[in-house]
Amino acid sequence: MKRSAIRNTIKFLPWRFGHMSTINGIYNGFESSFTLMFLSLSMTLSIILVLMVILRKDRRHLADFIAGSRVVHDGGVNNVYKT
Repeated sequence: MKRSAIRNTIKFLPWRFGHMSTINGIYNGFESSFTLMFLSLSMTLSIILVLMVILRKDRRHLADFIAGSRVVHDGGVNNVYKT
């Protein structure tokens, strides 16, 4: 349960940072340092997560490494990852 919470929190961060930057930008202008910082964090984390899934053979990304977790596919009909 703890690993799942850590993994999902890390996966949630880019979305959260993106919303924080957008809301702050609406009220304080999109040139503010807070807005730009959180927008940059959001984009950077998103790109890292996507690239790790695409480029790694085991499909693990940053959240999996930090949480020490691994997604296991059962090989069923809905399994889209062929290894």
